[in-house]
Amino acid sequence: MVSSATQLNVSGIESPQQELTEWKNLQKQQNNNAKLNNKASIVLNGLFFNYSKININALSNNKISVVNDKYINGIWQNPYDNKLSFAIVSPVFAISKSNVEVKLPTTLWHSNTAITDIAIDFGNNTGYKNLSNGNLASTNYTNIGTYTWTYRVRLSNGQYKYCRQKVKVTQVDNNNAQARKPNCAIQEEPITSTKSFQGVFGSATLQIAYGSANCTMQKPLIVAEGLDTGLMGQGGSIGDNDINSFFQSIFQSGSNELENLTINNTAVDYDIIYVNWDSGTDFIQRNAYVLEEVIKWVNDQKALAGSTEPNVVLGQSMGGLIGIPTKSVTIFIKPLY
Repeated sequence: MVSSATQLNVSGIESPQQELTEWKNLQKQQNNNAKLNNKASIVLNGLFFNYSKININALSNNKISVVNDKYINGIWQNPYDNKLSFAIVSPVFAISKSNVEVKLPTTLWHSNTAITDIAIDFGNNTGYKNLSNGNLASTNYTNIGTYTWTYRVRLSNGQYKYCRQKVKVTQVDNNNAQARKPNCAIQEEPITSTKSFQGVFGSATLQIAYGSANCTMQKPLIVAEGLDTGLMGQGGSIGDNDINSFFQSIFQSGSNELENLTINNTAVDYDIIYVNWDSGTDFIQRNAYVLEEVIKWVNDQKALAGSTEPNVVLGQSMGGLIGIPTKSVTIFIKPLY
């Protein structure tokens, strides 16, 4: 639409770079708000424009002619076709949560046409949900799979227009994976290193799932995640992966022994401390300093709880390399997911 406009400052048309910057900022805000509620919170973007274009046969049908490299017309014959463009889209096409909420901010909806209603059908037989005026629409998926999201607008004349996109739900909540200690909610803890690498201090967001009935640190298993681009954060996790995807991968492994040590409510299960790098593509040295700080924090929590159990550090892929400088007990494994 921007490249096809024949004049500047058309109402509703924004600079692509300006649009992208605003979209990213709003999505980041939604990611931060959704961290604690185990949802995929997604910011949509959309437009509905009526526009005119010169008919492809206008020249051959003598509605216009070319004189001295200029298009001109004699007796007026309309050379234009009236068209419309309608699109709403999510910035991600894979979602790692059962609970999904989407929002179409008014600043990211562009139109030159009177619209009375905007709605979304999530493709799971729950019907249309209102998106008008920045309203939040939500749903819950019970099965993984590919779903068709249908967006619908209602024009002032009562006519409906539709557009669609495919979205893949890659994980759904499993009660067994989430109910290891029902009275202990998953805790989040921000960690910042006290040592800098090249003048920059690294940081991480911990997710802690306690194995003890009194929700204290007794038997720590620190999971240092691998490479994490963070690009899928808007798909429902803190980064590309988080503690919930870690639990799901264990549940899907089919190993009863592994489940008993990690996700099941047993007498031998660990306290899981999942390390989400705030910059999962950062220097290994910088995140190694962060992991050192994580271990210090875990040791402090153990001391408060009166525990003398040793720490176990599990490094997933690159997380194993990050664990080397800390001189921790590190198990090198491929990612479970």
